[in-house]
Amino acid sequence: MFIICLRTIILYITVLITIRIMGKSELSKMSPFQLVVIFMIAELASIPIESPDVSIIKGMAAIFTLLFLQVFISYISIKSEGFKNFVNGKPSVLIENGKINYRELSSLRISINDLMEQLRLGNSPSLADVDYAVMESNGDLSIIPKPGKRPLTPDDMKITASGDAMPLVIISDGHLY
Repeated sequence: MFIICLRTIILYITVLITIRIMGKSELSKMSPFQLVVIFMIAELASIPIESPDVSIIKGMAAIFTLLFLQVFISYISIKSEGFKNFVNGKPSVLIENGKINYRELSSLRISINDLMEQLRLGNSPSLADVDYAVMESNGDLSIIPKPGKRPLTPDDMKITASGDAMPLVIISDGHLY
């Protein structure tokens, strides 16, 4: 029992370090490639925990190999737009100049009801208010309202806005920071 607990702790720390090295972008909105890497890391960590006959070093080596592969592919993706589009996919314009792109909806297997739901969630309940809607490569829907429906800004009114300071926590749980 002690051996299983020790192996679990070691592999937990290994996976935690691996995820931290991969970077914050891996933890926010994951692409299909990043999701596969995370699942594979979890699976590779579970094998040495469940099977005492499998070396913990082999499990760690496999996890670090995936880490290297993921960092390498991320680096290549930064250097090559074509490779990035292949690995992560590219955005799809679903609404252009206020008109629905039915061909793109069909290729993404998105119904009109699903599109309208996403528009409502994006605070654009009326299709008449939307100039562009883009399905991003991470699955989020970016909505660009028509010029007359955009929120009013200080620039629109030719008002100089003062810069805001970033809010900071001064006291938390009775501790002064």
